[in-house]
Amino acid sequence: MMAEYISENYSTLDEFYEKLSYLDEGIKGMQTFADTVYQYYTDRDRLNFDTVKNSISSKKDITLKTITDLVAYKISQSQDDKGVDLNFISAQTFVAEYVSKNFRSKTELEKKLSKLGKDMKGLHAFADIVYKHFVKKDR
Repeated sequence: MMAEYISENYSTLDEFYEKLSYLDEGIKGMQTFADTVYQYYTDRDRLNFDTVKNSISSKKDITLKTITDLVAYKISQSQDDKGVDLNFISAQTFVAEYVSKNFRSKTELEKKLSKLGKDMKGLHAFADIVYKHFVKKDR
């Protein structure tokens, strides 16, 4: 992650070293730099396909996991039912693709969810959107 941050934010290593030289030496300087990198990635909240899919499968993001479970349930109630495991894999792929294509950050996704409703109401509404998007796409 550090190498990625440096390569994305500095054109040369010398430029990076120059920036470091402005920071306090010792622990405070390292802490300041670590905070900068952390904030950079927190603000960006990247939502690419693999990140979303991994967040769902590892259960790191309970919101995305819940949406995926809701989409899998919708699949199970449809003519496209293929059994629990395949329904979940399909739902996971649908959610990861939809989220990564329509939202740049976790913050942007959370704003959309809050507009759809509080708690489970918003999650159900979003799951409906994802499910309908892929049902229409397949037909």
